[in-house]
Amino acid sequence: MYAVTQRYHFDPNASEEINRSIQAGLVHFIQKAPGFVAYYWLDTGEGAGVSMSVFEDKAGAEEAVRLAASYVQKHLAALLGKPSIVQGEVRIHVWREVLAQLNNGVRPPEFFSAHPRSERRIE
Repeated sequence: MYAVTQRYHFDPNASEEINRSIQAGLVHFIQKAPGFVAYYWLDTGEGAGVSMSVFEDKAGAEEAVRLAASYVQKHLAALLGKPSIVQGEVRIHVWREVLAQLNNGVRPPEFFSAHPRSERRIE
């Protein structure tokens, strides 16, 4: 998996408008990128926000960056500045159900087979 985060700074009074635009528009563009897995938007309520997009591979993530930039330029340019972007391969991916199994000594094969670099047991 491959993920991209984009950090934005904006006027806190614009939060609701930004959130609505992301939910009503941006998400629909991002999910069209090849290998789309998930999208998250975090709004601090204090003038900062971070999006995180997860894809099956780097190509999908890079397409999503392009799509997001296009959408923001057309619909949110007056509200959001240029983002700080960090992207890379997901090296650790743990979710509640897997963590519970690991903590109980169970080694879920689907977790480790999908993440070959995660062969160490979490203790």
